[in-house]
Amino acid sequence: MVRAAQGRSSAGWQAMTAMAAMLFGCLPLQAAELEFKRAGGLSLSRFSVPPGMVTIPEAALSLEDRVLALFGIGFVYRMTPRFSLDVSGQYFRKGTHVDYRLYGQPVGKYIYDLRVLSLPVCLRYGFFPKSTPYVLGGFEISHVVSHEMKYYPDGQMSGLAHKLINSTRKFDFALVIGAGGELVFGRFVIFTEIRWYSGLVNISRSIENYPVIKTRVLSFQFGYRTKRKPFPFD
Repeated sequence: MVRAAQGRSSAGWQAMTAMAAMLFGCLPLQAAELEFKRAGGLSLSRFSVPPGMVTIPEAALSLEDRVLALFGIGFVYRMTPRFSLDVSGQYFRKGTHVDYRLYGQPVGKYIYDLRVLSLPVCLRYGFFPKSTPYVLGGFEISHVVSHEMKYYPDGQMSGLAHKLINSTRKFDFALVIGAGGELVFGRFVIFTEIRWYSGLVNISRSIENYPVIKTRVLSFQFGYRTKRKPFPFD
């Protein structure tokens, strides 16, 4: 089972890498500069709606954000002094926290942990040619590596885990919007940005009591980029 999961992860990563290579290959590289970036950050993640397991009015489910880490690498291709193409490969943890209450009293919590390999492709507009604030928009394709739910009774630190990967769609698709700022120091760029990912696909294929799962993520990212000519890399 572990080998099968690794095989699915490898296949998804290869597919997204191939897509990035196709995008890269379509760019007019003759006189351009690429900026290779490394980034990390935190995300606030939840699903769009609570599960559908509550059937009595005395019971209630509420969603809370999960605070998770992300990191990745990528490149920025400056098409004009203000417009850039921003492509990243990221390891992303998403999910949601569900509180279960009965007659207003806490009963337990459900923690959904969704791990993906993400390929966000965005068009970016900078308000000034060099160090500048900017806005961005685009889309994200992500391959689901694992999906797990853990239930913790109220007041307990241990819980029951259920693997949901076989009932989860293998790919997710989301819209991305965001804004950020950067400081340019010659061939070195420091940046920070905020991004909102809004999943468009219901990734619940047959998950019991959770018929609709669409991802929602607010991420805070920071990192640095280095400037190089595309060919040769020196």
